[in-house]
Amino acid sequence: MAGKYSGYLLCADYDGTISAPGMTISPENLEAIKRFEAEGGLFTMASGRFPSTFRSIKGLVLNTYAIVLNGNMIYDLDNDKIIWSNLIPYETVESLIYFTENKYSENKIKLWIYSPDKIIEFSLEKGESSADVIERIKSETSNAPILKIIVVQEPEISLELVENYQREFPELMLTQSWNQGLEINTITGGKGNAVKKLRELLGGKDVIHTVVTVGDYGNDIPMIEYADIGYAVANATDEVKAAADRITVHNREPVIAHIMEDLLNQ
Repeated sequence: MAGKYSGYLLCADYDGTISAPGMTISPENLEAIKRFEAEGGLFTMASGRFPSTFRSIKGLVLNTYAIVLNGNMIYDLDNDKIIWSNLIPYETVESLIYFTENKYSENKIKLWIYSPDKIIEFSLEKGESSADVIERIKSETSNAPILKIIVVQEPEISLELVENYQREFPELMLTQSWNQGLEINTITGGKGNAVKKLRELLGGKDVIHTVVTVGDYGNDIPMIEYADIGYAVANATDEVKAAADRITVHNREPVIAHIMEDLLNQ
C-alpha cells in the first residue's frame, strides 16, 4: 500500500550530517528513518565509509542499497554483495603516488588507498618509496580494485594540491570530506553519480519521482546538486549551503524528522 513518502528516495551523508562528533545516529533519527520507510519512502546512507559501518549501527535498517566509499560503490547489505562500483585504474593510482612523492616530499602528506574492504596507508614522512607502497598495495589487496583515495594534507597547501592534481589528472574528481581530507575518485564516481545510478537501479523517475539528499561537506555537493531537493545541515560549510536548495537543522538535532516534515509542507 502506498504511503505519503512513496516515490521518495532519501540519501543522507553520515559523518557531520546525521551523526555528531563522538556520536552515532541518534535514537530520534533512527525512529524518523523507520517512520519514513514505513510510510513508503526509501532511505539509504551515502557515505565515504565502508559497508560494515552501517551493519554495525544498532537499530539502523536501510530498505534499499547503501552508497559507500564516497559514492564509488553501491552495496547490498542484506546479501553482502556489490551491486555497482566505480574503480580507479591501477596505473592512475601509481601515477598519483609518484607525482605526490616527487612534488610534496617536504610536506606532511598521507595517502589512504581504499580497496573494497581495506585501507593501505602511504606516508611521505615514513620514508617509504612509491615503488614500495605500490607493491604493498598489490600484495595487501591481492590486486583487488581501488575505489577511492584520500589525501590527508596540511590545510594551507590544500588549494595548491587540488590545482596540481587537476592539471595532472583531469580524469579524477576531487572533493573535500573534511578540511584535511581530499577525496579522490574518477569523474564517473562520487556521490552524485552513485545517487543517479541508484535511482536507475530502482526503476528510474517512473518509480522514484523525488530524490532527496542531505550533507555537510564538499564531497556531498555532487549529490546535493543532482537531487530534486538537496539539503544542507545548518552546520554545513558555506559552499555546501550555497549548493543546496534548502537548509535544515544542525546535525545535533533530528535531521531526518525535520526533513520529513519539510517535505510534507512543501
